[in-house]
Amino acid sequence: MERRNWLIKFLVVLTVCTGIPFQVLACSVIVPEWVIEAPVIDLHTKENLCLDKDCVFRLTYNPNGYWVMMSDDPRLVGVSVHIDPKKNQISSYENMYYLEQKWGTSEINTIFLQALDSLVDGGLGDLHPVLMLKLQEWYENKNKENVLRGNHPLIFTKEDNAQQSVPSQQVNLTDCYYRVTEMVGSWEIVQDKMQPYCAHYGCGGVKVSLIALASYSSSHPTEAVAVVFLLKITGIILGLLVITMLFVGYRRIRQKRKVK
Repeated sequence: MERRNWLIKFLVVLTVCTGIPFQVLACSVIVPEWVIEAPVIDLHTKENLCLDKDCVFRLTYNPNGYWVMMSDDPRLVGVSVHIDPKKNQISSYENMYYLEQKWGTSEINTIFLQALDSLVDGGLGDLHPVLMLKLQEWYENKNKENVLRGNHPLIFTKEDNAQQSVPSQQVNLTDCYYRVTEMVGSWEIVQDKMQPYCAHYGCGGVKVSLIALASYSSSHPTEAVAVVFLLKITGIILGLLVITMLFVGYRRIRQKRKVK
């Protein structure tokens, strides 16, 4: 019985040690679905301001220090956009792709864009004709395996607010995501995509799948990820050997003490 208990403990230790390097915890605070980073108009004395010609959307102040774009129309109950002038951010926890379904016609997209355009200092400009399309693509892609869920929003940044753009690249192939950037006129569109050898688990978490990583490495032997994978496997094997040696040594010491 004692030998069996030690075996169980040993297996538990092995499971923990082999699992830690490949897990990325992502069960954290919920973040917006999409964010517009651009200078916001002066919102002082704009309480209940109509943001479009039909006054479908209006502006209201939240005591927590930000403004909210919302609608009193029963078809748009629950639809809201947060505006934070201090951070120069406009964001929402909802994807506005489904506005057309709620409203019944595509006219709502034009009204929504008009409202957003009135909030950005200088307007949406080049982003205006593609914003709803990008939100639609983002909504559809989120159901695919290569897009991260959770704390990875779609970000639209006006050039004046954007950091110096870098080419889309997979910066660290041992991470489960990489950043993709796209320029649309004076706007930078940023999104994070998931590596093909990673998988979702738990409450929004992401981890490397060893089976998928092995398959990916064999089919892409020239990429750095194959070398990284081999190094990790080698490290795990060495770690297991060290743990095994320590375990065996500890058992021998205990047996000698019992003999004495």
